[in-house]
Amino acid sequence: RWEYFLEITNFLDLPVSTLFLTFVQLPSTKPIPYYRLKFGIVGIFAYYFLMFLWTRGLSRFGIYITMFLEVLFTLLKVVSAFGLLFICYSVTFFVIFTTKDASEFRTFDDSTLKVIAMTMGELDYTGLREKAEYLSDDMQTIVILVFIIFCITMSLVVNNLLIGLAVGDIELVRKTAEIKLLSLQVNDIVESRSKMMSCRFRRFFYVKTVTEMPNKDDCETDHRQKEHMPHNKKKIELVC
Repeated sequence: RWEYFLEITNFLDLPVSTLFLTFVQLPSTKPIPYYRLKFGIVGIFAYYFLMFLWTRGLSRFGIYITMFLEVLFTLLKVVSAFGLLFICYSVTFFVIFTTKDASEFRTFDDSTLKVIAMTMGELDYTGLREKAEYLSDDMQTIVILVFIIFCITMSLVVNNLLIGLAVGDIELVRKTAEIKLLSLQVNDIVESRSKMMSCRFRRFFYVKTVTEMPNKDDCETDHRQKEHMPHNKKKIELVC
């Protein structure tokens, strides 16, 4: 019973159902108000992502979904290790452009999102220079130096490191995904059989004790010994 709480998809069932019921508000025939659209948007996204995870047990597509999750967890570990660098550049750009009406760095959250986008390749050097024109010469020099260091550390080093860890050893990821897919399919089969059989039906197949006698002579053992006896005699004659 406690294995139900070990599966990550089971924790999403109740929140997704709650979001949809809040969005639709059954039973009701009135038009859905605008303020409830946020529940529907989050619910639709969570439902299709959950349905994507449900297809992990399929033999044809399951291996690719398992590989996707393996790469995703690896990327999350690496990004959490370099989280201080993201905070470093986010705070730096936020403080530099705090006196300028720059929409990308207006708040700390916007600055963090802009730094993540710049790490992925959206550097926009021209727009950064235009925003820095209203600053003093010393501040412009600082902006250029910070931008150069950002290009080296984040766009080149961190970005290539993430790509290398994600797809560098793809064969090992594939083998690990195959093993996890097989274990998942076995668990699904065992759970399905245990759920399909009712308690009354299971009593007919329940055995309290099983006794095995490996040294006891039976028909199968005698037959096996008779088959191998001529072959063993030939070996003894050749050795002698």
